[in-house]
Amino acid sequence: LSPTEYVRVMLDARRKVGSAEVFREIVEQKFSLHSLSGTAELHAASLETNEWLTTDAKGDVVVYERWGAINPKHFVATFSLVQFARWSVYRYEARAVLLDLLSRRARRVVRFTQVIDVRGVGLGHRKLGSYAKEWIGGDGSYSVPPLRSVAHLVGAGPTATSVVNFFLRRLASEHQRQTTVLLPGDPFASSADFAARFSRAALPADVGGELRTGAEEHCCLGIELPALSDGDALWARYESDQQHALL
Repeated sequence: LSPTEYVRVMLDARRKVGSAEVFREIVEQKFSLHSLSGTAELHAASLETNEWLTTDAKGDVVVYERWGAINPKHFVATFSLVQFARWSVYRYEARAVLLDLLSRRARRVVRFTQVIDVRGVGLGHRKLGSYAKEWIGGDGSYSVPPLRSVAHLVGAGPTATSVVNFFLRRLASEHQRQTTVLLPGDPFASSADFAARFSRAALPADVGGELRTGAEEHCCLGIELPALSDGDALWARYESDQQHALL
């Protein structure tokens, strides 16, 4: 899509999903990235995420997800596609709020980058095709400007690589495919770019890092973040993360 076409699609998507109302709710309810409507239910259904794990050497916010931990049968049974689509609207709006604030204060464009643990992804995860379609190209993803820089899918063995490529070929845009990197084994050892971008101390032990925090020490559950309405607290967190990312 050209920039003009993307703006038209984005405005249509925002009207369709009610982004203005979602924005007001986020601010008025003092939601954080981890207290958004639907997040607790999503985590309980077995998709664990950390919407702001740290920042990388480029200054982008790192989002961490544990796809391999998903139990496909349980997830489909307990978290409907309608719920997932609605949660995605909140997620993207919240990201836009955060990244807009950080970009203004940093005086540069701050995006988000993804580190996704795909160890354990198997053929059963193909049952999540409708969710993958929503995740990759649902209305929620088009309701905000392009925010992602790159997605690193780590721990990608042969089966996980096959499943991920199956979805990418069928659902992803050319840009999404070009900015998705599959890394086998220890990503710090298999990719010089990854090692230059991330600190081992700031990434979970599950993906070759040294961090063990949150419930069950997987760096996703039980993590508190500042309210998205508290600009000073968000900026203080960002500055602290940047100091550690540059060590």
